[in-house]
Formats: sequence, C-alpha cells, structure tokens
Amino acid sequence: MRLDHSASAGPTTPARSSLFAAFLLSLIAAYPLAAQARSDADPAHVLVLGTYHFANPGRDVVKTEAPDVLSAVKQAEVDAVVEGTRRFCGS
Repeated sequence: MRLDHSASAGPTTPARSSLFAAFLLSLIAAYPLAAQARSDADPAHVLVLGTYHFANPGRDVVKTEAPDVLSAVKQAEVDAVVEGTRRFCGS
C-alpha cells in the first residue's frame, strides 16, 4: 500500500522558499553577533529546580508513589532546598 503525503505537505511556492531562505540568512548573520557579545561576559549562573506533582491523582503516564512530604525528614529536605535557593545569586 502506497501512502500519498503530497496533499498534507502542501505545495512549495517561491514565496515560501524565499521566506525560509531569509530566515536562514538572518540566523547565520546573527550568530557572530551573539557569540561576540558573550565572549567578554562572565558565564551565566543558572539554578534549575524540578519537582513532581505532590497531589498526584494517578492520571500521569508514569505512576509514582510520592513520599509523605509532611514528615520530619522531608520537611528538613524542603528547608535545605529553600535555604539553597535563598543563597543562590544567579545572573
């Protein structure tokens, strides 16, 4: 069985090709400017903080069992995270 995907992709028009070429040229032209601007600056300091859904109703794709976040051990961990984020001086 042969599938025909030509209708879903749509025709390639000269205007569409020109727009795509202009987009690529603008990216290529902007790259040296972005690289030059960051060369003399300090590196960025970034803090990434992730968490899960504490009130997981069981409808997520990945089923997890969440620990009791109100226990003394978990509350100490939360305090440590809060203190760490308070001390973090990002850019």
